[in-house]
Amino acid sequence: MRSYEAKAKFFDRYAEQWEEEGFSDEQMAKIKAVLERLDIQPGMAILEPGCGPGRLTKILVELVGPSGRIIAVDISPKMIEVCRRVAGNQNVRAILGEIETIDLEENSVDLILCFAAFPHFNDKPAALKVFASCLKPDGRLAIVHLIGSAQINDLHRKAGTAVEDDVLPSAQDMERMLGEAGFRVDELRDSDSGYFLSASHT
Repeated sequence: MRSYEAKAKFFDRYAEQWEEEGFSDEQMAKIKAVLERLDIQPGMAILEPGCGPGRLTKILVELVGPSGRIIAVDISPKMIEVCRRVAGNQNVRAILGEIETIDLEENSVDLILCFAAFPHFNDKPAALKVFASCLKPDGRLAIVHLIGSAQINDLHRKAGTAVEDDVLPSAQDMERMLGEAGFRVDELRDSDSGYFLSASHT
């Protein structure tokens, strides 16, 4: 698997900026719609791979309440540092590491919310296998972006940086990879207004 060193340094540069910017009103409206669709309840355990500076993490903490928990993971030391500062409490476990190799308890989370992160995983099939292992039998995986796959892929290709090869696979490839990891796609919507994929155990 390719090293994450260059990519981690790339994201380190944006941690403080992204946290300060937060979400725009338009982005927040989309996020609220997604969270309502996911029906997050108090007491749930959520894995947030690619948590970044904790912008979404702190929202999830409020939704799951004191009886819930969030496991936030990122490859960027600076992102994790900021996430711990802005979203950290006793119910948040912020982990610096690669999602493909991280040690998570089997059948331990109700929801995996992969927000604006899936293209950046170097070994996507391996990441999906980790997700399948730690997700409860009746749990759900959601892969979410606030823009469509065509825009995401174009943006990354033009970046000319450590993320220029990070693309969101086609619907056919996503369904194949998910199937190989033990998931079935329950819903996939991909348009200029956003990307939403929901999957569950087969």
